[in-house]
Amino acid sequence: MPKWLSAALIIAAAVLLTAGVIFYAVGRHHFGRDVMVADIEVMSTVAEITLPAGKNTGEDILAAAEALASVQSYCNIFDEESELSELNRTAHEQPFVCSEELYAVLSEARRAYSVSEGRFDISCLPLMRIWGFYAGDDDEELTRPDSEELLSALAMTGLDKVVFDDAARSVYFPVKGMCLDLGGIAKGYAVDRAVDVLSARKCRSGVVNLGGNLRVLPDGLRRGGKYGIGIKNPLNPASVCYSINVKGGYAVATSGSYERFVEIDGIYYSHIIDPSSGEPAVSSVLSATVVAPTAIQADWLSTAVFIGGEEFARRMVKLDPQLRIILCIASDNECGFTIVDLPEAG
Repeated sequence: MPKWLSAALIIAAAVLLTAGVIFYAVGRHHFGRDVMVADIEVMSTVAEITLPAGKNTGEDILAAAEALASVQSYCNIFDEESELSELNRTAHEQPFVCSEELYAVLSEARRAYSVSEGRFDISCLPLMRIWGFYAGDDDEELTRPDSEELLSALAMTGLDKVVFDDAARSVYFPVKGMCLDLGGIAKGYAVDRAVDVLSARKCRSGVVNLGGNLRVLPDGLRRGGKYGIGIKNPLNPASVCYSINVKGGYAVATSGSYERFVEIDGIYYSHIIDPSSGEPAVSSVLSATVVAPTAIQADWLSTAVFIGGEEFARRMVKLDPQLRIILCIASDNECGFTIVDLPEAG
């Protein structure tokens, strides 16, 4: 590694560590060229930024990492000082005026709610709580919510109930107890912001991967080249069951029942809640992978497709020819699932 590049990375590491973000980088040989790879702990996962090695690579990586950390600063419900937490605390008392950044995420979430016919709903936090997805390690053994608890939580959900004022950039909760969780969309938004920053710095090649939500820069890691990724086997996440090539500029995200769950009375429940029932989604789809022009669209749509199933996925690819959706659907064959790649060839 050139001495100037090592020095740039040391400087970048020092700056990021003061911001509370862990950063390190190594040289790798990828697609016939040397690249720098930075791993950053952010948004409760690890982001990997891969760029061709060059004179300004350390500074480019630092700028992208700062973009990721910025999104975390206002979208984090686990930080009581974040803008989203303040919104959730006060928006039932009076309209909460959002920053441009937070309102941009909320606006895309509203579009997602409409396009998905309510399947993607950022107001499901009360439901997530009663199912135990935000319970601490010291909590008592989880129990299945009874009908009264479920109805009470459902009364506090539904993005169509929330009052948005676009001119004022404000949000109002007409029902006390309503709150928003951007966990299914903020990571995609953050990836897009990091890519925007890199593009503004004239970066044409590379990949930003935030916990499996990834987007490829226009030239991938070689001019005109596609970027190959493997889709995890939903029945054995340590292995790959399908591979795809993603062209430059596009993004990928996967939602699956194997990613996160709770155990109640010996039964495993997925963290993906079906807003129509208030219960964890029950579907023949084991995982849904979406390839889309932006990471934010791939992020929320993978959740909606997991809930909506194959019929909904087919409608989506007909509505938007830029989409590609890969489903792992449970079956009785030897593998235990069937791959459906939409739109299908021919």
